[in-house]
Amino acid sequence: MLLDFDHGGRTVMQVPFQSEFNFWKSRMKATDIVAIKADIHRALSSGGIHTTSWMPGADWSGTPYDAIYWDAAKQDHIAAAKCFGLFVMECVLEREAENWGSGHYEKDGYPIKGRTYFRLA
Repeated sequence: MLLDFDHGGRTVMQVPFQSEFNFWKSRMKATDIVAIKADIHRALSSGGIHTTSWMPGADWSGTPYDAIYWDAAKQDHIAAAKCFGLFVMECVLEREAENWGSGHYEKDGYPIKGRTYFRLA
């Protein structure tokens, strides 16, 4: 289960912007999608707090996320970031046996662009 604390803790049932997300995924190879999701699931399994802005790092070269930038988003940094964020949400939603929370927060008084996810007890 995923609770969205930006909206009072409502339960999230599906990835938003599904048609845009499907379009981006349609530009990618199935093997790339599997690799991206496997890497995200690995990160989520480690516990802790995961913020989409920082999860993949600044340089995606040689990582599974490279396909998002080159194939899905066609070298558009903003679209790539959005697509990556939707992949993370999709992976969190797939973890049905776990309870997760998410929202937009600040660091040192500045808003973080990405969504932050954390496992609930």
